[in-house]
Amino acid sequence: MVVVTDYDDEDAEIKRPKKIYKKINRIVKCLNHDENYVPNNNMWHNIEFIDSFSERRTIRYCYLLVPLDSQGALETFMLNALSENSNEKKEAIRQVRDFVNNFKSNVYLRKRREKVKAELRALLYGSWVEISSGQRNYPSASLGVRLAHSFLHLLFLA
Repeated sequence: MVVVTDYDDEDAEIKRPKKIYKKINRIVKCLNHDENYVPNNNMWHNIEFIDSFSERRTIRYCYLLVPLDSQGALETFMLNALSENSNEKKEAIRQVRDFVNNFKSNVYLRKRREKVKAELRALLYGSWVEISSGQRNYPSASLGVRLAHSFLHLLFLA
């Protein structure tokens, strides 16, 4: 079992893995439970328990913080990964970020967290619209503008 989470704040390193470990313990009643145990991040751990057939079992789990090397949102990590192998995607992501960061509203996208999520949504939704509709050619607009337009549809249809 892998628990993937953002490395977005101080709680991600100690409080969150400890809380998840306690929840797992409540569900399976770990044999090797230690109330003060804090699982190491990005490493495999064993949890032993007795199943409903009275047999000893082991669950292997990993608490995976993403990105691995620094604090940041999972969405930012995913966008960076998507842009690594494609200049077109890199440019689309840049344009979507520009659009989202310059979007003015008293209701939508007021917090940084909302903006980061919006960037990924716009990219994924725009890609889905292109694939599902069979439309791959918008000669008058850049990919980023088309994705931002798709995002506006998402905002006002939701």
